[in-house]
Amino acid sequence: MGGFFSSESAPPQSLPSLPSPLLTTPWREISWGNTQEPLQYMKNFQPQNEKVEAIRVLLCGPVGAGRSSFINSVNSVLRGRMTHEALASPTCGSCFTKTYQTYKIKKEGRGNFYPFVFNDIMGLEDGDGQGVRTDDIKLALKGHVKDGYEFKSSASISAGDSDYNADPSLRDRVHVLVYMISADMPQMKSSVLKKMTEIREAARDLGIYQLAILTHIDEACGEIEKNIRNVYKSKHLKKKMTDFSSSLGIPMNCIFPVKNYSKEIQLDPDVDALILSALRLMIDFGGNYATNNQHFVPAMGGGSPGLLETPWRDISSTNKHELLQSMNNFQPQNEKVTAVRVLLYGPVGAGKSSFINSVNNILQGRMTNEALASNLTSDQSFTKKYKTYKIKKEGRGNFYPFVFNDIMGLEEQGGVRTDDIKLALKGRVNEGYKFNPASSLSDDDLGYNSSPSISDRVHVLVCVYSANASQMRSSVLQKMREIREAASELDIPQLAILTHIDAACGETQRDLKNIYRSKYLKKKMTDFSSSLGIPMNCILPVKNYSHETQLNPDIDTLILSALRLMIDFGDDYADKL
Repeated sequence: MGGFFSSESAPPQSLPSLPSPLLTTPWREISWGNTQEPLQYMKNFQPQNEKVEAIRVLLCGPVGAGRSSFINSVNSVLRGRMTHEALASPTCGSCFTKTYQTYKIKKEGRGNFYPFVFNDIMGLEDGDGQGVRTDDIKLALKGHVKDGYEFKSSASISAGDSDYNADPSLRDRVHVLVYMISADMPQMKSSVLKKMTEIREAARDLGIYQLAILTHIDEACGEIEKNIRNVYKSKHLKKKMTDFSSSLGIPMNCIFPVKNYSKEIQLDPDVDALILSALRLMIDFGGNYATNNQHFVPAMGGGSPGLLETPWRDISSTNKHELLQSMNNFQPQNEKVTAVRVLLYGPVGAGKSSFINSVNNILQGRMTNEALASNLTSDQSFTKKYKTYKIKKEGRGNFYPFVFNDIMGLEEQGGVRTDDIKLALKGRVNEGYKFNPASSLSDDDLGYNSSPSISDRVHVLVCVYSANASQMRSSVLQKMREIREAASELDIPQLAILTHIDAACGETQRDLKNIYRSKYLKKKMTDFSSSLGIPMNCILPVKNYSHETQLNPDIDTLILSALRLMIDFGDDYADKL
């Protein structure tokens, strides 16, 4: 007689198979177990700026995210044994760190330390009178907080306090800001997210590089707990990172999952690999900031009301000839990729086609007009078809190994449909496809590429936006965010270029070299960064050629600087495909 406990064999039934919690292939590559190379890199690292003895990394985030545990873990990995320098609390509802403390990591030899330090700070908590105050973090970013300062939830440090550093040097300032978030944490409370956004904007205004680390990944995902090498195959963790990226505006390629050492008594090479991968980017980013601010001086009074005393981004060492040479010598790292594909998108009239023409002018050494461009007064897109623009190189039939795709502009009511751009990112749009604002490309259309190659895919996405545009309409901004999120899910690197800078700012129109001294342009870039979530160091202002009849070396330098970053970002992405 049958039943639940019956020994009789029941007839086989086909049960629906549950979807796997893992992707078939990891979405980010990592060299598992290979710790010798990154360890050697850390040992050899020295800041390029001689005025900076150590790169300063500030860790901030909600209570219980694992900031102190991360410092301990880095210390353990670099010293080759378990350590416990930064006291870490178990999971609790209130902050364990009470004072501002600098943690150095010992190196081989008595009195030797690695040339980077960590600053831990009181955790962010829900509510106005709880946890570290955002004003204290802002002051720490500028180097105004001395070691040993005891945080108070009720009041921020002031200029009259003994722990206030009234005259910080570049070495006192924070060089890279790292957010620590627990992957095991439920949805972040809105008040904490608001505080983090405020800190992010303050760091962005200072040009400080920013990263994020997701901790407790093994507790958040059973598949990772079983095998840490599933970290980049876990669907749950990827969604967690994507959601965090969208909430705070930090790009996916600046978010790193790690497992801190907690209950272990021996080092694990896979745990080490994740920690070292995150550490290396922190140090590189911090080193870049310290190098770019070699001529840092405290703000002084006086000067032009429209200009800063000193440029906030230094391009004085940028050499047009060297940039041109790098373009001439460039070849994609991935042999399967014939050319790095750059997709330009943005509102109507932003100057996408003009940018392609300008790049062509510079590389050809003369004025050209390959991509027909409309005038600025048009409120409807001039580009109607999906077209690939190749740029000729010396020698008959030779072209540079990078191409541009121009796309119909974004409009409030009409323009290109975001679904078409998403398809273009995946290489699904054939050359010559005519955009239809009324409907998107479908898989049975002639313009649909059913089997795109690696070369057909977009390798870097570039948003083109006019610095002279009035406030962006909410519907256009929503479309741009949707496109940005789609590219983030595909891990496609993203940049932005700000055009019409001379029309937007009289100081820049008078002298293009005022570009990084213009207060107006800096605010425009800051506002754009905040609206779309693109980091300031990924936004580049340029002036397209429009009415000029001869090339200008200053215009060329700005455009070539932007072009080089596009090609480098795209090449790195293509190399992983």
